[in-house]
Amino acid sequence: MITTLLAHEWQRTRVMVGAVTGIALLVVGAAALLIAPGWPGLSLFGILLGAAVLCGYVPVLQVLLAVDYWRSSYGRTGYFTQTLPIRGGTIFAAKFLHMNLVILAGLLVTVLLVPLYWWGLASGGMVDLGLFAAVRELWATITAVLSPLLMLGAVAAFLGLMLSGQAMYTFSASIGSETPINRLGFGGPVVVYLVLYGISQVLTFAALFAIPLGIGMTGDGLGLVRFDVLAEVTGGAESDEVMPVAFLAPLLLIGALCVWRTAHSWNRKVALT
Repeated sequence: MITTLLAHEWQRTRVMVGAVTGIALLVVGAAALLIAPGWPGLSLFGILLGAAVLCGYVPVLQVLLAVDYWRSSYGRTGYFTQTLPIRGGTIFAAKFLHMNLVILAGLLVTVLLVPLYWWGLASGGMVDLGLFAAVRELWATITAVLSPLLMLGAVAAFLGLMLSGQAMYTFSASIGSETPINRLGFGGPVVVYLVLYGISQVLTFAALFAIPLGIGMTGDGLGLVRFDVLAEVTGGAESDEVMPVAFLAPLLLIGALCVWRTAHSWNRKVALT
């Protein structure tokens, strides 16, 4: 059943995903061509344009998938979706899995676009190293200070944060479509998201005090060190080269709670707008 639902999700969203991906490819290609001649004004514009697309491609996909989720679940076509003889939680699981698979594919597309952008930088004399040489140098630098366990943890945390972000979108769309807030139409999900975002920021700030830990240099490598948020704010810290890790706990917890509550909303057959 999940496989069938995933196929349906892909059929519905493939044109949108393909269009966004095609635009990203064209814009990065155009940015590379602007950078390549080395002309000062155009090169700077190309650098900024290419960087914006590479950084914004996946976030744009996330937002568009969230809007599609709301439309296909609670908009006009939502009437058909909500009346399918399938448990609501199962439909949500397929939708959520599809969104995250597309996002993971989007990360891969971003990586594949980097060589095109790098070609423009190299042709314009903006970088001295070739792409593969730069990657080898970066990898050597990372592995010299980062243990395999911390590296794995960093990748897991990054993916977890992306999943949590998408969970917040789906939560907002679903809870914002419950009565009575669904009377606001599309404004319901927007209001829910703004409230949820505010709560997440408060909890994240509180976690910095509750879990005073960060990643910093310990001897010859990176490891867990004390992170004093008050000292950082007041300028009394000895070093500013510490990245706090406390923000991960509330965001990952919020993401997990959002998935649970959204599945519960689906099983209750929320009202349609």
